[in-house]
Amino acid sequence: MRTRAPHSPQSIALGDWSHLLASICVLVGGCGEGMHGSMDSTASIPADEGKRAQPGWSATFGCSEREQVGRFQVSFQLASPLHVMRSNVIGQVMDRPSFIPGFDVLMDDGTCQLVGLAYIPSCDPACQAPALCTEDGRCVPQPRPIDVGTVRIKGLSGSVVMEPEARRNHYVHVGTLPWPPLERDSTVSLAASGRDGGAFSATARGIEPLELRAEHRGLNSHRSSAGWRWPVTRGSSFQIDWQSAGVREGVAVGIKLNIDPHGRGLGRVHCSVPDSGSFEIPAPFVDALLDLGASGWPRVTLERYSAGAAELAHGCVELRVASSFTLPVSVSGVISCNADQDCPDDETCNQLVVCDDGEGLRDRVIGARTVHHSEPPPVLADLPGWCTSQADNFSFFVTSLDALWALSGSVPGDPHGGFGGNLGGLVGADAICQRIADATQHGDRTWRAFLSATDDGSGARVDAYERVGEGPWYDAHGRLIASGTAGLWGHRPDGDPAAVADLVDECGVPLSALGNAHDVLTGSRKGGLGASLSREATCLDWTNTSLGPSSGVAAGHSFPRPGSIPGEAGSHWASDHSLQGCGKGSQLEEGNAAMQGCVGCSGGYGALYCFAL
Repeated sequence: MRTRAPHSPQSIALGDWSHLLASICVLVGGCGEGMHGSMDSTASIPADEGKRAQPGWSATFGCSEREQVGRFQVSFQLASPLHVMRSNVIGQVMDRPSFIPGFDVLMDDGTCQLVGLAYIPSCDPACQAPALCTEDGRCVPQPRPIDVGTVRIKGLSGSVVMEPEARRNHYVHVGTLPWPPLERDSTVSLAASGRDGGAFSATARGIEPLELRAEHRGLNSHRSSAGWRWPVTRGSSFQIDWQSAGVREGVAVGIKLNIDPHGRGLGRVHCSVPDSGSFEIPAPFVDALLDLGASGWPRVTLERYSAGAAELAHGCVELRVASSFTLPVSVSGVISCNADQDCPDDETCNQLVVCDDGEGLRDRVIGARTVHHSEPPPVLADLPGWCTSQADNFSFFVTSLDALWALSGSVPGDPHGGFGGNLGGLVGADAICQRIADATQHGDRTWRAFLSATDDGSGARVDAYERVGEGPWYDAHGRLIASGTAGLWGHRPDGDPAAVADLVDECGVPLSALGNAHDVLTGSRKGGLGASLSREATCLDWTNTSLGPSSGVAAGHSFPRPGSIPGEAGSHWASDHSLQGCGKGSQLEEGNAAMQGCVGCSGGYGALYCFAL
């Protein structure tokens, strides 16, 4: 092991480490019309030296994207104005770099980069999942998560000692650290004992929580009023402000402007700047970003961060300390929506979650309301060697992506895998929960899926909350999720605040560890009531993968979307918005839109909530 010397990253990362599954989605899922030939990947504009060259500051720390094989991240947030304090520590190391080929730097001025999909790697013959196609046309094995032994992180306000989760070697610190989780300019250190590789260590600098200036507090990324949003305007720079903690070496503020989080352009602007409290993204970047297209819920993410790194034999592992906000922006002509009722009377919510008049993309792509056939029920495969370290009172989980891949017979890593909306009806959905519980050696109780349906198999309508017993329910770590049925009626269940803020799968891994994986199928309104009398709103009572966004299938959030305020849009565990369709598919990187019309296309993979009676 060698502690890695600081260096300039090849592309600017903002805390959204390129998750392996999202990489596969881009590569084998198809990304529509690419931008190859539309821009010169070496294009640049004159740099404003006054914005980036300041005494006592540089951006030369962390791993380069092409060399990075893993990251351990300490994340914390003080969410103004409600002062909701939360923190977490997660990590994972792969056996090889998971750099995403196909994404190029389309513009670069030394401070900001416009990153977009410039080409799709081509292999002949085509790679079979889970193999990946490289830039030079070779099929190589996908990166595999490895066990790096016991990981200890010091310099925080509480003890952090982590062991890897059994299935995918995720490292997760369970529980919330005392606030504040660390002090300014403290030394945060990581030490891994090493199992599938040698021991390694890294250090990073302590930072303060990122806060907005007083005049911007109260903003959140799902307010519908355009007056609350910063405008992205052609021909103008984009200014963003925050509360500065002072410019100093080893600390930066990352800015990611993404106006097409649900579209197909896949462009975004990344900037890494001093912690001065204000920055303007130059107008040429804004114009080029607008040229790539816009879709619903455009946003900008700010992140104050520091980073250190260690070099293993096969690549670079980063220790990152980060505090972030995601905030709304407005784009002319874009009215964001989650369902038709969010739009003007003469418009509907299309596949890009933008209101339109029904004469464009919606009618060409969907045509879903005329589809009324059911599909054969899925066949459930086995789950050998599953995780078995759950607490004795284990009675609730979110189905993991690994389990849904395995049970559906999908190739691991295939973004078109899973069940989609065809679960085999309520009986099949319950069988999925029961089979996973059996694999964890907790199948001695009866398990049910938290789903509403217009027909429970006997012709009767059923609401999700009626199906799951009386409680109380506990997660794999033994933390209270809900005290009973009444505890399921809030925006988050009434259990342990740390547990309900980021619900975990059957192995105890929070879905946030996968990335943008918050959506969970429920077919329900608030409190677990049936979302609609329409069968389309439940994927034809969970037997169909053909219906599109007009079906209005309801989903909840296993963890609140970044920037959402408790009690408002983006935070409801059981019913937050309608999905893009009932098709099979997973989408785990925010802003990637390589697929459309699937249960996971707006951030997830078709997960279910499972409760023990």
